[in-house]
Amino acid sequence: MDSFDYLQMKPDASIVRHIGDGMQSQALVDEGSAYAIYLHVKLPRKVLKPADYLNKVDTRLGLELPAGRYQAEWVNTKTGVIDKHETFAHQGGTKELVTPTFVVDVALRLVRL
Repeated sequence: MDSFDYLQMKPDASIVRHIGDGMQSQALVDEGSAYAIYLHVKLPRKVLKPADYLNKVDTRLGLELPAGRYQAEWVNTKTGVIDKHETFAHQGGTKELVTPTFVVDVALRLVRL
């Protein structure tokens, strides 16, 4: 995630068209070029039993993207290791991606090639 030029990026929640139930997301976008998206399990204001939120999950994420070739890397937020990567061509519109299995949160590094 440190390869992004964060000075060029802006928060933009509109890129996320849909996300699985019980999930939340934040996105930083350099439109048409680079996307940093953080996904996490929605937690209540007060967590009475933290162990209840340490389950392994995966979800589908729909992103509004312009046409192009992309490289997606799913980054484990605890270790920094890339848990899943893929390269794909997209014709524009909503692209659905499936996360790797994760616990609590995961980050997506998406760049247009």
